[in-house]
Amino acid sequence: MDLLNKNLALNCYVPPPFRVFLGFVPEPTVKKGQCSPVSEANITNNDVLLGRGKSRNCHNGNIQFRYIVLRAATENCDKIFARNEKTFESSKVVAIIRNLKPPGKFLSKNYKTGYWEEVGDITARKKVAQAFRDYHYAAIQQINEESNGELKGLNRSLTDEDTSEETLEQNSSMDFKDLQANPSFSNRDVLFGRGNCKHYGNAQLRQLVADNLTSYYEDPKKRAHIVDKIIHEMRSTSPPSKFLHQNRKKGIWKEAGVHVIRKKIVQKFRDFHKAKARKVNRNSDLVTNASKTCKQALKNNEGSLCLRKNDILLGRGSSKHFGNIMLRHLVTQNLTAYYNEPCKQALLISEMMGVIKSLNPPGRFMSQNKNTGVWEEVGDITSQKKLAQAFRDCRNAAIRKSNAQQCP
Repeated sequence: MDLLNKNLALNCYVPPPFRVFLGFVPEPTVKKGQCSPVSEANITNNDVLLGRGKSRNCHNGNIQFRYIVLRAATENCDKIFARNEKTFESSKVVAIIRNLKPPGKFLSKNYKTGYWEEVGDITARKKVAQAFRDYHYAAIQQINEESNGELKGLNRSLTDEDTSEETLEQNSSMDFKDLQANPSFSNRDVLFGRGNCKHYGNAQLRQLVADNLTSYYEDPKKRAHIVDKIIHEMRSTSPPSKFLHQNRKKGIWKEAGVHVIRKKIVQKFRDFHKAKARKVNRNSDLVTNASKTCKQALKNNEGSLCLRKNDILLGRGSSKHFGNIMLRHLVTQNLTAYYNEPCKQALLISEMMGVIKSLNPPGRFMSQNKNTGVWEEVGDITSQKKLAQAFRDCRNAAIRKSNAQQCP
C-alpha cells in the first residue's frame, strides 16, 4: 500500500451521526443484495473483500481497512465500552469506508455466478468487530512476548526500582509496534512456508538450485560453497532479494538468519534430488510394463492403437476431438427433454448410446491406459456416467451464460 492511501486511511472523513455517541446506533444504510453484482474488473481500491486467502489480504482496500481499524483500536485502547458503544465503533468504521472517494463496499464472492456481491452493513459490522478482536489479542500477545524476551535477556530478578513510572511508560509504548509496519515484500524476495511456491523469488531460487544440482552432488566438499554462492546471487539482484519468514501469530514478514537460509537451500537440493530419483524410477517402470503389456496385447489381438473419428474419448484434453464435439451437439439438442422428464433420463441415455454406436464408422467410448498408452473401450456403465456428466456440464454452462447476460 502506497503512502498516499495510508494517509487517506489515517485522515478519513467521519460522517456526522458517528462523531459522538448519543446512546444509540444509527440503522444500517446498505442492506444485503441492495447493490448490483460487481465483476472482478470493476472492484475499486477502496472495496473490502471478505474471505480468506493471500489475494484478499494483499488487496489495497483490505490493507487500507486494516489501517483504519488499527487507528481506531489505538485511539480507544484504554477505554472500556458497553455493548452499544462497541457496535457504534464498528459502524463508524463501516461508515468511514462507505464515504471514501470512490465509495468503498464490503464484497463477498458468489462462486456460482463468479460475481462479487454486497454483504450489507450488518455483516460489515461483524467483520470490523472481528478485526478489533484480532488486533486486541495480537497486542496482548506481543506485549507478553516482548516482556518475556526482556526478562531472558537481562537474566536478573525484578526489583522495586524496575517498577518505576518511567519503565511502565516504556512498556506501554510497545503496543502495536510491529503491527504498524507494512507487511509488503517485493517479487524477488524468497518467502518461507507453504503456499508460496508460485512466488517469483521462490521460482528463481528453484531455478538456481536446479542449475547447480549436479555440481552439488558430485563434490560433497564444495556444497557449502555452492550454497553461499546461491545466497550471493540472490542478494546481488536489483532490487536485492531477501529471505523472509512469516510470524503466523502477528502476520508480519521478517528476514531470516543466515543459518536458516542455508538449511532452506540444502532442503531444496534434497527435494530436487528425490524428485529426480522418483522420476527415473517411474520412467523405467513404465517402460518395462509397457513393453510387457504391448507384447501380450499383440499376441492376444487385444486393445486398439487407432481411433475412429466418431469415437468419444474420456479424459482431459480430448474436447477438440470430432466425436466429443458431436457428443456435445447431441447433448445440447436433448437437454430440455432430459430435464423436463426425469423419469425418462435413463431411457434417453440408452437411446443416445444406440445412436452413437449406429454411426458409420460406429462410435465407441474410449479410455487411454496410462501405463501402456493404448486406447481401450469402456463398458456401458462408464459410458452412461459419461453421458450423464455431459448433460450436467451443459446445464451448468447454460446457467452461467444466462447469469452473465443478466448482470451488468
